[in-house]
Amino acid sequence: MAGFNEAFINPSFSKSISGDTIKPLTKVNKEFLIVAHIVRKQDGSAGITPTEISSVLNQVNTLFAPIGMSFTLCQTDYIDNFQYDSLNGIGPSVQNLIIDYMDEVAVQYNIERRINMYFMSEFINAYAPYCGFAGDYIVIKKGCNTLTVVAHEFGHYFGLMHTFAGNGTEHADGSNCNDAGDKVCDTPADPFNEASPDSYYDKSSCQFIYKGRDAKNQFYSPDLGNIMSYYTSCVCPKFTHGQLERMAQYYKQIQQRPEEFLPW
Repeated sequence: MAGFNEAFINPSFSKSISGDTIKPLTKVNKEFLIVAHIVRKQDGSAGITPTEISSVLNQVNTLFAPIGMSFTLCQTDYIDNFQYDSLNGIGPSVQNLIIDYMDEVAVQYNIERRINMYFMSEFINAYAPYCGFAGDYIVIKKGCNTLTVVAHEFGHYFGLMHTFAGNGTEHADGSNCNDAGDKVCDTPADPFNEASPDSYYDKSSCQFIYKGRDAKNQFYSPDLGNIMSYYTSCVCPKFTHGQLERMAQYYKQIQQRPEEFLPW
């Protein structure tokens, strides 16, 4: 679904989140303004419309409403350079290609104090197509402009890791959730590996099929509907209480350290 380099998460924000559902969620109460940068195809067509982008943002807003965050498309720019419309990489190098792309493009097109979203036709690696990428900007494949993908990338943008972060080091019983996995304790441990996705999830039946065990010889039972997982094709997507709290706290902390990272 997404390419994501955890180094983009502000290093000063490393705390774990308990996922305590009794404690009220932190409220951000902010409307974030979005600039959509649409890279035109070689034939000059856009491949996506502002209306389509706004429609998905409206859906995303329902997921972020519990912490008072919303996203509004305020500007659409068109990039008339089709060479930026497709990127191909091999393995992890696709992330480096996207970063190089952004180094070149951001100087020309980024709008300060906005969330900059770039829409392009293709970026793939040797394993599988990517649908999105997040760093201090968001890149979305035009054909993947969906609730699940866009919300997933916003999750990364506001400090969330994949549920399978840590390569299966989190115990299935959550006993080391403060130090392993995505460090959000109400997201169940997830052993997923991008290199062999079919070993973990059967899309035709929407079933988790992995039979491996953790370091304590326990079976895994990940949340198949979690936005930050790679299992959401058949299940209504959602964030957990802890993930929402982490995003709110991430924004609050970054807001206090604008010299490090405050693009909006």
